[in-house]
Amino acid sequence: PDGGLENVFIYVRSRNVEICPDLEKSLPKQVLLDNRDCLFKPRCLTIWYAKQEFYIKNSDPVAQNIAISPPGDAPVNVVIGVGKDAAWKFGRKQPVPQPIACNYHPWESGYVLPREDPYAAVSAKDGAFRIARLPVGKIEFQVWHERVGYLDTPDWPKGRFEMTLKPGTNDLGTIKLDPAKFEKR
Repeated sequence: PDGGLENVFIYVRSRNVEICPDLEKSLPKQVLLDNRDCLFKPRCLTIWYAKQEFYIKNSDPVAQNIAISPPGDAPVNVVIGVGKDAAWKFGRKQPVPQPIACNYHPWESGYVLPREDPYAAVSAKDGAFRIARLPVGKIEFQVWHERVGYLDTPDWPKGRFEMTLKPGTNDLGTIKLDPAKFEKR
């Protein structure tokens, strides 16, 4: 309603980015995916695969299923009983968000992005996002959305752009995208 675009993944594409030690210490050890109201909440999430565990909880009054098949990594396909939970560790990073499915409820879907560093975010309902404690210097970013894949624009070929980060707050400003790009086909 306000022109924002929810569930845009934006993440560092540059390799071997220096990780802020304070950020590493402060990150939660688990990233939560809750099955609630026969939906995944949150629908889209990121995880630092080497440092965080994927924690799955079932808050529904019926059994749930989580199925993920990340390329080159072990697949996840677990049944979670009422009031139960499960934990999973990804074995490698992925270049794009991976689909999450429920084999019991076909409408229940989402995405998870395992990365090699904590520098990733998912946009909120208003389109805003924040990636904390990025190192200064030139960094390449990747932008992806479930409807179109890479957010390819004239300024972002294949959804990629570089930005030279300075100390303090760095702002991309308002990014305008053609709504027709996101219409269901």
